[in-house]
Amino acid sequence: MSQHLLRYLLVLISVAILASCTSHDSRTIEAEAAPAAPDAAPNSATPTPMHSSRPVLVPDTSVNEALYLEHLLPARGPFGTLPVPLTEGLRESSVAVFVNQGRQQYLLASHYEGDTRNAFAAVEIGYVSPAVLQRPHRQTNLERFRTESGLCLGLPLRQVLALKGRDYRLRLTPDSVLAYRLDGPEQSPFLRRYAMPGYFLELTVHQAKIKAIKFGFDYP
Repeated sequence: MSQHLLRYLLVLISVAILASCTSHDSRTIEAEAAPAAPDAAPNSATPTPMHSSRPVLVPDTSVNEALYLEHLLPARGPFGTLPVPLTEGLRESSVAVFVNQGRQQYLLASHYEGDTRNAFAAVEIGYVSPAVLQRPHRQTNLERFRTESGLCLGLPLRQVLALKGRDYRLRLTPDSVLAYRLDGPEQSPFLRRYAMPGYFLELTVHQAKIKAIKFGFDYP
């Protein structure tokens, strides 16, 4: 068998495996998110209608009770002392880069142009890669990064849905992404309080567990 043919076969096998993994995650999400069948009403053959309203997303705004969106970092705390150095070119906006105690997880805190110094409008949490470690970063003494609602890397999908609900849009990339949103300050007291146009929460799921977390405010 020629080397060209062998390489072609290996590429086809890799693509098939990737497609299978993504399909498995999306099927798992659909199965977990499917509402349970309603119980039959007493003494009636007609099932009770399903509750059609969706709960409003309760936004996450903090990490480890120390970093709060659009608030100054504490002068001293688990994320170090002020000022916090910013890195350019890693994401669209400037970011402060932190890693956990074991250097397996990273946290990127996004600083939008015009924001108060040492205050951040969005957060990204994921597993460490060389691209992150090659940039200036601060190592914290935190075992892991965790939001106030309990979101963290490795959290099972069933617990995610119990915490954040099912009012999301599913995007299929190499992994599955649950995308939650709040839009319109005129409809959201939360957005009016922060004077922001929109809020997002995006959870990347791989093998029915959280692989990455992004949340925060849209760029005004």
